[in-house]
Amino acid sequence: MTAAAVTLLIGATGSIGFLWHAGQRTPPLVLALMTLWVLAPFIGLFAGCIVAKRWPQALRRTVHVAAVVIALGSLVTYGTPALKPHDKPAAFLFVAVPFASWLLGMTAIALGVLLGSSMKSRRF
Repeated sequence: MTAAAVTLLIGATGSIGFLWHAGQRTPPLVLALMTLWVLAPFIGLFAGCIVAKRWPQALRRTVHVAAVVIALGSLVTYGTPALKPHDKPAAFLFVAVPFASWLLGMTAIALGVLLGSSMKSRRF
């Protein structure tokens, strides 16, 4: 298991813990759906790390860096309201961060593919 996969596991576990802490008064069905929504980017990136084993080194590194950045960024983003409560509800974070994580992960992979293909075309 790579460091990126371990970081994703820690990030997913911590993010769900923060979600459940923030959603103590949330109806169970909504909390279950939100759990799936928050877990989705971690599952996608974990699958990407597995598939990336067959990819060129530069693209594999891009996926792993994106996974670490998203996992750590999610923990910081979700953890801040949990550890330093505000009077504002944190529901927006738990809706927006998974979307932003998907966007960042797909952008990183697309850039990795573009940079990898441009580097191949430069070789003689």
